[in-house]
Amino acid sequence: MTDKRNPPHAADATDQHADSQRSIDPQRSIDPQRSIDPQHSIDPLGAAEREAAIYRSLVADRPALRRHLADALHNLGVLRGRAGQREGALSAAEEAVGIWRQIVGDRPHPGLALALSSLGNRRSAVGRHAGALEAAEEAVATLRALDRAHPGRSLQPLAGALAGLAVACSGKDQHAEALTAATEAAEIYRRLDSERPGVYLPKLAITLNNLGNILGELRRPADALAASREALRIRRALAEQHPERFGPALSSSLSNIGMLLTDLGQPDEALAALEEAVAILRALHSAHPEAFRLRLSQALAVQALALEGLGHHDGALAVVTEALALAPSGAVREAMLPLRQRLTARAE
Repeated sequence: MTDKRNPPHAADATDQHADSQRSIDPQRSIDPQRSIDPQHSIDPLGAAEREAAIYRSLVADRPALRRHLADALHNLGVLRGRAGQREGALSAAEEAVGIWRQIVGDRPHPGLALALSSLGNRRSAVGRHAGALEAAEEAVATLRALDRAHPGRSLQPLAGALAGLAVACSGKDQHAEALTAATEAAEIYRRLDSERPGVYLPKLAITLNNLGNILGELRRPADALAASREALRIRRALAEQHPERFGPALSSSLSNIGMLLTDLGQPDEALAALEEAVAILRALHSAHPEAFRLRLSQALAVQALALEGLGHHDGALAVVTEALALAPSGAVREAMLPLRQRLTARAE
């Protein structure tokens, strides 16, 4: 469902596709005593900030280090995005693209393509959809050129860039174009998974989940449900092995399927999926209260809507009351109030 309730997320494309972090190669580090590996730091965001600052302080005298600075800025953008620092993530991505353009000019280069793909995701995250589409299209064109020159070498980043392009197209309501991009991305990930079983399954699941969203927007609910169920099967298997890592994604798939089943007139099956999503998030919230507070409140609100649709008004009122108790102030909370008011009026 690119369903307006749950559109394809730039975060999905960002974290698992085009924005896979590129760790600084210790062989290339300027000073082993000062080099920082953000991937293995207790505070990865702080490490990435320091890494970028070190390289920025040195490039004026040592221009050859510009690639290192671009890589560091790319990592910094990824980590700022994951921390919810959207504008800061965008700033780092813009700077990384500018540096790569200085280095490679108009030549196709994988570093520039990765930076452009990240930039598209960052622009999508802040609602700059036209700029996101421009960057995503250039990233895909660059990677296609590289793949023509060296067939097969650029398939993984091309799949990620196509996934980002699908998100950018959806942001501009270009759903047919989004479908084309997401379908190709899924096909590439299937091919990569056949060559290295299991390695690309998380990325395939994200792509299938977004594909289901897009098909929902195109009013193809049966096809949307098929894609979403395939994503769910993959994520369920992954979550069985690594519950904390893949549990949030599993809950997202269950929520998507719950809403699709509601649209298809299968309320009982929808409610079962939504209840499972809530149960997963309850467990995660119990272990990490602040990290999962918002997501649990949103999942409870969706469950309340499903209960209301089935005529279980008392149960729905209890659930939405719990959702409101968890919801932070602001737009999320305000969106839940009409439901509680409606259910309260019925109970009186």
